[in-house]
Order: sequence, then C-alpha cells, then structure tokens
Amino acid sequence: MKRILILFSMAAALLLGLTSCEENKTSAYIIQIEDSSKNYDANTFLQPKVSSFISANKDNFAQKSFKGTESDAIAWFNERMDYLESEQFANAEPVVPVLPNTSATFSLCTSPDNQNSDSIVNDGAWETVTTRTVTFKEHDS
Repeated sequence: MKRILILFSMAAALLLGLTSCEENKTSAYIIQIEDSSKNYDANTFLQPKVSSFISANKDNFAQKSFKGTESDAIAWFNERMDYLESEQFANAEPVVPVLPNTSATFSLCTSPDNQNSDSIVNDGAWETVTTRTVTFKEHDS
C-alpha cells in the first residue's frame, strides 16, 4: 500500500512538472503588417519609417524580434504598438506627413513548430498570436 501511495505521489509530481514546463515555453516572435488604410497605402514616406521599426530580416532578426514566453511577447508587441501610435513616433526622425485616419493592423506572429526560429526564413509558416490596429498621429508643426 505504501508503494502504491509513493508511486501515485511521484506520478502527480511528474505531471505537475510537465504542465509547468508548457507555461514557460519560449518561442521566437515577429511583427507583421496585415492590413492598412488607403491613407497608409498611399504614404510612401510613412511605410519605410514603420517598416524600419518593426520589420525583422536575416540581418536584424535579433533586434526586431522577440524570444520568450507568449505573455511576455504580447507585452512587447503592445509596447511597440503604443509607440507607433504615440506623438513621440510621429515626431521622430524622419518626420513624415501623416493624414488623418491613417491606420494599419499589425500581427504578432510565431513559428508554430518553432523550427528555424532563429531565422526569418521559415517558409512563411508564421502563426498569428494577436493583432492590433494602430492609428498614426500627425507630427507637431
């Protein structure tokens, strides 16, 4: 009877250990643009400014991506979206003209199998975690 109780205790401890590992799983995350307003599409000055802030490629993947837990990645994503919506971004160099109602929808994405997560080249197999629409501010005159 004692052995059975010990075996059940060990199995329960092992099960708790396995479920806690799942919560702390780290993955690579990137930001992609999903959709945009006509004003954003027509603004050839704003697009590269935004792209230089969010777009990860093989040369800057570590700087423009996030590696960590999903909850930390969502917090990182929201901070970056807050900055894109801020007056600070609007007034940052290069200052570009922005029309009212200029917006874009961005997605936080991760590799579903986490293979090749150290490289942006992933056969386009990025899975959306969350999205957010950003409305850009006009710069101060």
